[in-house]
Order: sequence, then C-alpha cells, then structure tokens
Amino acid sequence: MEKEVNVQLKDGLHAKKAADFVAKSSQYASDVFIIKGSLRVNAKSLLGLTSAAIRKGQTVTLQSEGKDEEEALRDLGQFLSGVDE
Repeated sequence: MEKEVNVQLKDGLHAKKAADFVAKSSQYASDVFIIKGSLRVNAKSLLGLTSAAIRKGQTVTLQSEGKDEEEALRDLGQFLSGVDE
C-alpha cells in the first residue's frame, strides 16, 4: 500500500523528529519505506531518514507492506502531517 503525504513538521524530518519517526515506524510489523523522488529509504532506519533530507512542504510517499500496513500508513501519515505536534 502507498500513501502520499505533504510533510508539515516545523523543521522537517531530521534530528529528534527523525528519531521519533523511526521509533514509531518500528512499532509496526509491516515493512515501511519513505519515497522521495527516486530515493527509497527504510522508515525504520535513522541513517536512511536523515540522508533523505525531508523538509517541511515536501511531498513524500509512504509505502508499507505487512499485516498492519493500513494502520502504519494512517499513523505515520498523521505524524508527517504534523498532527502530533
């Protein structure tokens, strides 16, 4: 499954927010990836996320596959949208 999300986190997805996102992604059994342009990174990898340099206002695609994929996409999409801030 895939879901496009416009990132609305104040400082984008780096440092503390990236670590929070990795922790949240790791709660799901499903494989979760973030796609930015031609770059596809494991959402459970802090190094991968920080190397993607995802900023506020950018649109990324969340991709998930597994038994809890729908829940993962919903919750992680809300996180990136800034709902939890």
